Amino acid sequence: MNLSPESHTIKSICTNFPPTLDVPIPDTEDVIHILYKLIHISPTIMMPANIIEFEYRVKHGLVPEYLLCAIFAAGMKHIKNKRTHSDRVIEALYARRSLELIKALNPKNDLLALWACVFIIHYCRGNEDQCSFTQAMILAKSIVLTTKLHMLDAQKSDKISYQEIKEKTKFKLCTQGIKERQEFKRRIWWLYYITTISEYYLDSSISTFEDSDIKVNFPENDFVYRYGGNSAICPEITQKLNNIAENPKYPVKPQDNYSLVIKMHVFLKSLIDFVSKRWKENYFDQDQANLKLVKLIKGLGDIKFVIESKYSETIYPISSIKEHFSDNFKLSENTDSIIFSYYLRHFHKDMVIYLYQSELVRDNSLKLHPGRVKSAKTICLKCATDQVEMLSWALGRNFVDTKVFMVIPFTFNAIATLINMFFIGNETISTKYTNQYTEIINVYKALSPLCDLVLIQLKVSENLLELKREANHINKPLKYLNSKMLPFSISPDFEDVDPWIVPLHGSFYNYKCCYIEIYSEMEINKYLEIPALKRTTRDAEHGKNEFESSKKYKKDEPEYTCQDTSLCDTKSRNKCDSSPKDSGMKLASILNCKSKTES
Repeated sequence: MNLSPESHTIKSICTNFPPTLDVPIPDTEDVIHILYKLIHISPTIMMPANIIEFEYRVKHGLVPEYLLCAIFAAGMKHIKNKRTHSDRVIEALYARRSLELIKALNPKNDLLALWACVFIIHYCRGNEDQCSFTQAMILAKSIVLTTKLHMLDAQKSDKISYQEIKEKTKFKLCTQGIKERQEFKRRIWWLYYITTISEYYLDSSISTFEDSDIKVNFPENDFVYRYGGNSAICPEITQKLNNIAENPKYPVKPQDNYSLVIKMHVFLKSLIDFVSKRWKENYFDQDQANLKLVKLIKGLGDIKFVIESKYSETIYPISSIKEHFSDNFKLSENTDSIIFSYYLRHFHKDMVIYLYQSELVRDNSLKLHPGRVKSAKTICLKCATDQVEMLSWALGRNFVDTKVFMVIPFTFNAIATLINMFFIGNETISTKYTNQYTEIINVYKALSPLCDLVLIQLKVSENLLELKREANHINKPLKYLNSKMLPFSISPDFEDVDPWIVPLHGSFYNYKCCYIEIYSEMEINKYLEIPALKRTTRDAEHGKNEFESSKKYKKDEPEYTCQDTSLCDTKSRNKCDSSPKDSGMKLASILNCKSKTES
């Protein structure tokens, strides 16, 4: 999908690059500047970095050129006041140079080459450079398989000698000991895992490691790992942080963050495995799907509890933190807390929408109770609104380049949810939510110079809006069926009688086939399995009156709630659109209990 003129230049570099790309080695100060920027903009990619050690190695020419080039490709845009067409071309050249150097060295055991590949993948998310992405993914997986990095802690690592570690990884250690080296390897593995799961989220056909095959401990002591080490090589700016990290008697060190990020990605993989296959034939019967759904809802509730227990809900602007905390330690501690709180809350909200969208898929052989559909819509809309508020907060404080950049992949489901609000009957309510849609689009436009993924998301959102508009046009003559759609509406006041646009198999990111076939049914008559009839004007007016009467009746009638709904067993599939009394097994009380928690 070509969304910008620059992409043609990048693609020509991909296909016509010379055997050796002659680009200068990145400037040392620029690389260090990028490293400190990425800690705040993309904290996961900096998980393996010991800042003191790494800065020392950069300054003294001890970092391989392929890693410097990869870092520069991924982060150059973050140290520029304005990103130009020439900058985009330079980024592409450095990515290609890094890949050429890695392939020439054939570093089957080099974990720094693996890290460089992840930086290139990070670069590719901001640029339409599919060939660099593909090569980086292949090289990264090859290194992981060769080193058996996913089995790191299944080995007796405590008995591996210094020389063995050095030989196996082709990495000249500077000041790190064996313990720190093992921790570095764990962090490299989990960074790779997060990267593959993020791609799996966009395209569920990408293969990943099975969780049962992974034998790697979670990283520990984030603060000590990042700022600890040889004080003799420590720059003045981080000297106090180093002193605290190296002082075992210091009373309280900042909490760990990366282990929770990793656990949420492990959970995300389970979520993708379920949602991407839920409505495919021969994967789950309805009873299995319901039990899996309950388990995942509970997991989302547990994650929400951990986030709220670990991080304060109050989000302080970084500028005010600098005013209150002149102490570098306090500044680092509070900045990290803000960054991870913001990141993880967006991540959690997105997973909630992702799961509950699967409740809105219409499969006429396995119909879900209208109360379940209503409940899922309510939860999706609440999470989307929460995400808009968080994005607006960041936009109002000029944090677009720092906080918002890292959560962009977790906001598209919110956009898709809000698109459905364009076509509800209540104009006042519709305006409220379509204004929120516009707020997200404005954030995307502000970020578009930095990231091609944003341009793609903008294009896909336009496609979804157009598909929904076409379906709404088809549904307008079917007003006589609106009364039958009211049980699926969030409430009678909303009048959201049009079926929502949701993906059949979890992801909207299927760029190769952005057609209506990958979405759930949006035409009312097909949704209800009622043939569309040719209606006269008189018939249409009668249908409108019937709809108004039904609305009045529904207001007087107790609304469906989660307690009313049931997770239907196979014996009650054909009764799912009837009253709650006709439903199958009563697991909805579990759904109700948990759905309030994770939203």
